[in-house]
Amino acid sequence: MIFPVNGLRTFEDSLSFVWKQTSAAHSYTLFLYDGTGKEIISKPEKDTQAIISTVALQLQNGKYYWLIKGENGSCEDGRPLYFELMTKDEEAKLIDLLITNNSEDLSNQLQIIDKLEKNGLIYVASNYYANAVKANSGDEFLARSYTLFLLQYGFDDEALKVWNSIEKK
Repeated sequence: MIFPVNGLRTFEDSLSFVWKQTSAAHSYTLFLYDGTGKEIISKPEKDTQAIISTVALQLQNGKYYWLIKGENGSCEDGRPLYFELMTKDEEAKLIDLLITNNSEDLSNQLQIIDKLEKNGLIYVASNYYANAVKANSGDEFLARSYTLFLLQYGFDDEALKVWNSIEKK
Protein backbone atom coordinates (compact mmCIF):
# COMPACT_ATOMS: atom_id res chain seq x y z
CA MET A 1 0.00 0.00 0.00
CA ILE A 2 1.23 3.47 -0.78
CA PHE A 3 -1.30 6.11 0.23
CA PRO A 4 -2.66 7.14 2.62
CA VAL A 5 0.49 6.26 4.52
CA ASN A 6 0.21 4.76 7.96
CA GLY A 7 -0.30 7.71 10.29
CA LEU A 8 -1.42 10.27 7.69
CA ARG A 9 -3.03 13.32 9.30
CA THR A 10 -5.27 15.57 7.25
CA PHE A 11 -8.42 17.61 7.01
CA GLU A 12 -8.98 16.88 3.28
CA ASP A 13 -12.55 16.42 2.02
CA SER A 14 -11.51 13.45 -0.10
CA LEU A 15 -8.63 11.03 -0.01
CA SER A 16 -6.87 9.25 -2.82
CA PHE A 17 -6.12 5.64 -1.98
CA VAL A 18 -3.24 4.20 -4.00
CA TRP A 19 -1.67 0.76 -3.81
CA LYS A 20 0.67 -1.36 -5.86
CA GLN A 21 -0.36 -4.62 -7.46
CA THR A 22 1.45 -7.33 -5.51
CA SER A 23 -0.38 -10.41 -6.79
CA ALA A 24 -2.11 -11.65 -9.92
CA ALA A 25 -5.34 -9.94 -8.81
CA HIS A 26 -6.88 -7.54 -11.28
CA SER A 27 -9.74 -6.42 -9.09
CA TYR A 28 -9.71 -5.44 -5.46
CA THR A 29 -11.90 -4.51 -2.56
CA LEU A 30 -11.07 -1.42 -0.54
CA PHE A 31 -12.16 -1.78 3.07
CA LEU A 32 -12.53 1.23 5.34
CA TYR A 33 -13.03 0.83 9.10
CA ASP A 34 -13.69 3.29 11.90
CA GLY A 35 -11.54 3.55 15.02
CA THR A 36 -13.43 0.70 16.71
CA GLY A 37 -12.89 -1.67 13.78
CA LYS A 38 -16.45 -1.38 12.44
CA GLU A 39 -16.56 -1.65 8.64
CA ILE A 40 -17.68 1.59 7.00
CA ILE A 41 -17.37 0.53 3.37
CA SER A 42 -16.16 -2.31 1.22
CA LYS A 43 -15.78 -0.89 -2.26
CA PRO A 44 -14.89 -3.00 -5.30
CA GLU A 45 -12.15 -1.51 -7.47
CA LYS A 46 -10.78 -2.54 -10.87
CA ASP A 47 -7.75 -0.28 -10.58
CA THR A 48 -5.03 0.23 -7.97
CA GLN A 49 -6.48 3.53 -6.84
CA ALA A 50 -9.71 4.98 -5.52
CA ILE A 51 -10.95 8.34 -4.32
CA ILE A 52 -13.12 8.38 -1.23
CA SER A 53 -15.09 11.45 -0.18
CA THR A 54 -14.85 11.88 3.57
CA VAL A 55 -17.73 14.34 3.35
CA ALA A 56 -20.07 11.96 1.47
CA LEU A 57 -19.33 9.22 4.02
CA GLN A 58 -19.87 11.78 6.81
CA LEU A 59 -16.62 10.77 8.48
CA GLN A 60 -15.92 12.59 11.71
CA ASN A 61 -12.51 13.52 13.10
CA GLY A 62 -10.56 10.57 14.38
CA LYS A 63 -8.68 7.48 13.28
CA TYR A 64 -9.74 5.28 10.39
CA TYR A 65 -8.20 2.14 8.99
CA TRP A 66 -7.98 0.84 5.43
CA LEU A 67 -7.10 -2.44 3.81
CA ILE A 68 -6.98 -3.82 0.27
CA LYS A 69 -7.87 -7.39 -0.65
CA GLY A 70 -7.34 -8.89 -4.10
CA GLU A 71 -10.08 -10.72 -5.97
CA ASN A 72 -8.78 -14.11 -4.84
CA GLY A 73 -9.31 -13.08 -1.21
CA SER A 74 -5.66 -12.63 -0.37
CA CYS A 75 -4.58 -9.54 1.48
CA GLU A 76 -2.32 -7.28 -0.48
CA ASP A 77 -0.51 -6.25 2.70
CA GLY A 78 -2.24 -8.14 5.51
CA ARG A 79 -2.64 -5.39 8.06
CA PRO A 80 -4.80 -2.29 7.93
CA LEU A 81 -3.12 1.10 7.86
CA TYR A 82 -4.54 4.08 9.69
CA PHE A 83 -5.07 7.71 8.89
CA GLU A 84 -6.44 10.48 11.05
CA LEU A 85 -8.97 13.08 10.04
CA MET A 86 -8.68 16.39 11.83
CA THR A 87 -10.07 19.89 11.54
CA LYS A 88 -8.18 22.59 9.72
CA ASP A 89 -7.60 24.33 13.06
CA GLU A 90 -6.17 21.16 14.62
CA GLU A 91 -3.85 20.76 11.65
CA ALA A 92 -2.75 24.40 11.90
CA LYS A 93 -1.99 23.98 15.61
CA LEU A 94 0.06 20.87 14.93
CA ILE A 95 1.99 22.67 12.18
CA ASP A 96 2.69 25.56 14.57
CA LEU A 97 4.07 23.11 17.13
CA LEU A 98 6.36 21.52 14.56
CA ILE A 99 7.60 24.66 12.84
CA THR A 100 9.57 26.74 15.30
CA ASN A 101 11.82 28.42 12.72
CA ASN A 102 10.26 29.38 9.40
CA SER A 103 13.26 30.99 7.72
CA GLU A 104 13.56 30.97 3.92
CA ASP A 105 16.89 29.14 4.11
CA LEU A 106 16.68 25.96 1.99
CA SER A 107 18.29 23.82 4.67
CA ASN A 108 15.68 24.99 7.17
CA GLN A 109 12.87 24.42 4.67
CA LEU A 110 14.05 20.83 4.11
CA GLN A 111 14.11 20.26 7.88
CA ILE A 112 10.53 21.53 8.09
CA ILE A 113 9.46 19.21 5.26
CA ASP A 114 11.11 16.31 7.08
CA LYS A 115 9.28 17.12 10.35
CA LEU A 116 5.95 17.44 8.54
CA GLU A 117 6.48 14.17 6.69
CA LYS A 118 7.50 12.28 9.84
CA ASN A 119 4.36 13.55 11.59
CA GLY A 120 2.02 12.33 8.87
CA LEU A 121 1.29 15.75 7.36
CA ILE A 122 2.08 14.59 3.83
CA TYR A 123 -0.16 17.07 2.01
CA VAL A 124 1.37 19.97 3.96
CA ALA A 125 4.89 18.64 3.41
CA SER A 126 4.17 18.40 -0.31
CA ASN A 127 3.04 22.04 -0.39
CA TYR A 128 6.19 23.14 1.45
CA TYR A 129 8.31 21.10 -0.96
CA ALA A 130 6.56 22.64 -3.98
CA ASN A 131 7.19 26.13 -2.58
CA ALA A 132 10.87 25.31 -1.92
CA VAL A 133 11.27 24.07 -5.51
CA LYS A 134 9.59 27.21 -6.84
CA ALA A 135 11.78 29.47 -4.70
CA ASN A 136 14.90 27.59 -5.87
CA SER A 137 13.93 27.06 -9.49
CA GLY A 138 17.51 26.53 -10.65
CA ASP A 139 18.16 23.70 -8.21
CA GLU A 140 17.72 20.57 -10.33
CA PHE A 141 18.68 18.25 -7.48
CA LEU A 142 15.91 19.72 -5.30
CA ALA A 143 13.35 19.28 -8.10
CA ARG A 144 14.44 15.66 -8.62
CA SER A 145 14.21 15.06 -4.89
CA TYR A 146 10.68 16.48 -4.88
CA THR A 147 9.79 14.17 -7.79
CA LEU A 148 10.91 11.17 -5.72
CA PHE A 149 8.91 12.44 -2.76
CA LEU A 150 5.79 12.64 -4.92
CA LEU A 151 6.33 9.18 -6.40
CA GLN A 152 6.81 7.71 -2.94
CA TYR A 153 3.26 8.72 -2.04
CA GLY A 154 1.62 7.80 -5.32
CA PHE A 155 1.28 11.35 -6.65
CA ASP A 156 2.37 10.18 -10.09
CA ASP A 157 0.70 12.95 -12.13
CA GLU A 158 2.29 15.69 -10.05
CA ALA A 159 5.66 13.93 -10.21
CA LEU A 160 5.45 13.76 -13.99
CA LYS A 161 4.77 17.51 -14.19
CA VAL A 162 7.80 18.28 -12.03
CA TRP A 163 9.95 15.84 -14.00
CA ASN A 164 8.87 17.35 -17.31
CA SER A 165 9.70 20.84 -16.03
CA ILE A 166 13.22 19.60 -15.21
CA GLU A 167 13.65 18.03 -18.63
CA LYS A 168 12.60 21.27 -20.42
CA LYS A 169 15.51 23.16 -18.87
